[in-house]
Amino acid sequence: MSIEYHNILPNESRAYRMIRLESLKEFPEAFSANYEESVKIEKLRLEEDIETQMSERFVTGVFIDNELSGICAFVNLGNNTGNILQMYVRKGFLKIQFTIISVQVQGALGEVE
Repeated sequence: MSIEYHNILPNESRAYRMIRLESLKEFPEAFSANYEESVKIEKLRLEEDIETQMSERFVTGVFIDNELSGICAFVNLGNNTGNILQMYVRKGFLKIQFTIISVQVQGALGEVE
């Protein structure tokens, strides 16, 4: 099994959308957004940010055997602060959840410094 972490690229935005909707459907209580409303939106906000490669809003993905299996978003709030959002890892891969957070924090530190 190969595991790779990187910021999601524009050509991977569709995979982001699919896993984001999956997260909302599987764990509705864990997120402020909901599946029923989000599925109707043509482009999710972070989906657009991925496609335009916004440096202050990005999503790190974990790819297991080249399939997006986890996401963790970062939003830079300025003044050396930011929020980690949309943390989700597919069932069966929960052991990697702390690693993806660590990778995201490392990426965020590069953004806010």
